[in-house]
Amino acid sequence: AEDGIRDIGVTGVQTCALPICYILRLPAKKMKLAVAQFAISYPDYYKGTFDTKNIEVRVKDKSVPLSQVKWDEKGGVIQIFPKDPVPAGQKVELVLSNVQNPSFGGVYHFNCRVLSPGDVPLLRYIGTWIISIT
Repeated sequence: AEDGIRDIGVTGVQTCALPICYILRLPAKKMKLAVAQFAISYPDYYKGTFDTKNIEVRVKDKSVPLSQVKWDEKGGVIQIFPKDPVPAGQKVELVLSNVQNPSFGGVYHFNCRVLSPGDVPLLRYIGTWIISIT
């Protein structure tokens, strides 16, 4: 954790130099099942913006191909669909690049939920990143 950025549940958040990016880490122990979809939800008072063309999923420090990224601005959710399910037991990084931070600082809870292939079609909560913007 750096620059007042802390984490609970999932693991570290790292910010990059400009343009702003968030690197949201999922430890291998949180990846109990393969993942066909990642959903990142954030509070309605977070007024930043995301660039769906600049979102990637990294496994073993390699970018994996994505079939689709959807941002529901009104609902406060980013949905990321890898082309192939991400295997269980892997450390994963969700990289959101070219982010526009909100005008005002604050503390924001970004929740991670996942959908496993062949599972009941319900997103399963696996943890929260706390993002502190000053």
